[in-house]
Amino acid sequence: VTGPSTTLEDCMRAFFDTSDLSGDNRYFCEHCKSFQNSKKEMSILKLPEVLCVHLKRFRYDAFFTTKISRFIEFPLSDLDMSAFKKSNDKDSSECSYELMSVVTHFGGAGGGHYVAYAKNNQLNTWYEFNDSHVTSVSTDTVQNSEGYLLFYKRISPHPREQINIVDIIPPPGTTIPSDDVCYISRHWLLLKNSCCNPGPIIPYQYACQHGGILPGKEEAAKLLAVPIRKEVWDDLVRKYGGGPLVRSLDTCELCQNYLSDLKERRKKEKEDINQIQTSNKGKPETYLLSTIWLKQWQNFIHCDSLGLYGKESSM
Repeated sequence: VTGPSTTLEDCMRAFFDTSDLSGDNRYFCEHCKSFQNSKKEMSILKLPEVLCVHLKRFRYDAFFTTKISRFIEFPLSDLDMSAFKKSNDKDSSECSYELMSVVTHFGGAGGGHYVAYAKNNQLNTWYEFNDSHVTSVSTDTVQNSEGYLLFYKRISPHPREQINIVDIIPPPGTTIPSDDVCYISRHWLLLKNSCCNPGPIIPYQYACQHGGILPGKEEAAKLLAVPIRKEVWDDLVRKYGGGPLVRSLDTCELCQNYLSDLKERRKKEKEDINQIQTSNKGKPETYLLSTIWLKQWQNFIHCDSLGLYGKESSM
């Protein structure tokens, strides 16, 4: 399926345009208890830091699937999303996006090949990723591609304050009191330097709610946890929120003890069920349990995490 080219903005406006619901598509009103003619409209409640646009390239009919190869013109920068968000969005001044990556599809509905383009911000250069081959390409090559997935990054109208890790970590060889050192996630620092709103400083990749390292996440903590002075942490938390405060890279004793108890509990429950099934083999008694609860319990006894299953919902 081909046709005249169009723009990404035209596609956006068509997607968010108000539509009339009438005839067989009338809306059932809960108050009137009857079908009523109405209007349907959509808007974005909160603009994301990374905007993923999926262009519909395949059409599924009753018996056939066809490829839509119409050229869609998309901008490399200054994609304005202000017309498609709710007016009460607090971040009303940050509605512009710049293109970071494109996924294209070559071929038809029966098969094809995917190629990706991604931008290196530091070098301001675009690269083509075609299986194991990576080559630099021009911006014209990117814009003339048949976009399938478009990834845009939110940009701020104001200069973004960058955080250099070298500026916040204690200098090498410096001896400072242990109570003046804490750890911040390297992942959050990357978000701070890349996004308009990095969100709260939550070290969920390796830390528990008690401020220690989750059992089994010790190696991840060594890679992701960056030591900083507590005064720097306090200043960042005042601006962005977050927690818990991680003061050492030791495994949390509370979580470790809890995990040990869970392992014993899993082992005992599994042994008890096996014993019951063996002793009751051939007996006619039957009990009905909720399938959802049973799957949760099976996942519980076969995993090594701190997760629990819900209460029994028998029938």
